[in-house]
Amino acid sequence: MAARRDSPAVAVISYFFAVLPDDQARDLTYAAAGLFKESLGLRGRLVLPEKLHMTCHFIGRFAQVLEEVEVKAIAVGDQVSGKPFEITFGHALTFEGTNAAPCVFASAEVPWALRGLCQRIGHLLDSTRKETHFSRPFRPHVTWLYSNDRIYGTMPMSPLTWSARTFALASGVQGVAPYRIIRTWTLS
Repeated sequence: MAARRDSPAVAVISYFFAVLPDDQARDLTYAAAGLFKESLGLRGRLVLPEKLHMTCHFIGRFAQVLEEVEVKAIAVGDQVSGKPFEITFGHALTFEGTNAAPCVFASAEVPWALRGLCQRIGHLLDSTRKETHFSRPFRPHVTWLYSNDRIYGTMPMSPLTWSARTFALASGVQGVAPYRIIRTWTLS
């Protein structure tokens, strides 16, 4: 009988535009996540503090680093301007999914500056593609846990506010921390 060979795992690299929290907002978000996880008895590992972010626009997942994707995305970021804004996350919930679904802090209101930033990025990215991709409605959120357990409905929380003064192009490999910040732009 021949020995079984397991094929090596293929790294999946994600590219996305995001708002990253400042140090204080990151620490407060991580602390709130730990409290929710403990008080609700949720299983799973918290998202590492250095990986907390709010995605503005997801570009895609690829089997390897693609310089052409990075070059096009940087060109898009260079064309985007926007105003600084604050976003307040006021409730926790679980996005539906199979198995390990994301537990998130979400915002009921989308600041106009954030909506405009995300729309401009999406429009410019779509113009660089041969086909426009399907996109889901924008729901500002911060994922803090992936769990087989669920938060049923929405749970109010003490408001958690992030002040956005920059946005970034980032890439990451699932299960590997931290994200690689490719470029950051100032909102002014």
